[in-house]
Amino acid sequence: MFRFRGLLSLFAMTAMIAVSVSVFAAPKDNFDRLDGFGPSKAKVDVIEWEDNLEIHAEPMGKLLGLGAKIDDRTPGKKILVIGFRMQGEPSVFVRRADLAIPLYSGFKLFKNPAAKGYEKWAFSNQDLKAPWVAVKMDKAPADWYPEGHEGNQGSPLVSADEPAQPEKRLPAAVSGEEPVRPANAPEEGQIKPYTW
Repeated sequence: MFRFRGLLSLFAMTAMIAVSVSVFAAPKDNFDRLDGFGPSKAKVDVIEWEDNLEIHAEPMGKLLGLGAKIDDRTPGKKILVIGFRMQGEPSVFVRRADLAIPLYSGFKLFKNPAAKGYEKWAFSNQDLKAPWVAVKMDKAPADWYPEGHEGNQGSPLVSADEPAQPEKRLPAAVSGEEPVRPANAPEEGQIKPYTW
């Protein structure tokens, strides 16, 4: 009898630990980090130099276009929200870059065709000289955060070829839904942005 109770207790403790781990486990990150190992196999590096934000991407030909907008909604913090349009990907990848350079509205996009072995792009408020060539920027990404981030509140990812469709939603009071509050939002309602 003692042996049976001991095994039953051991089984119950094991089940409790398994349930606890599954309940409190961190959610799995399911976005492409653009580090060369994700599903897209794209690697992106972002470099600030002389008031320019330079983007290096590999493999060659993978990055087809860039769109961007400045997120200055938080006083004292400026972030460039970048949309990466990649070959073979159905949606634009949205990423955020904390800005330490004075980039402001009206910036332009340039590409350096002389780069060897990787794509070389730059956002700048200046007119960059050769070998840099001005290129048409894609439209700014519809979202403020990477795909799957609760800050997007369900807004769809938009390809550069498709116009954004307004989301048809009703206020929670009318629709009967509970308001959505991100799990990591502190009481004052701010969301810590994802940065890379």
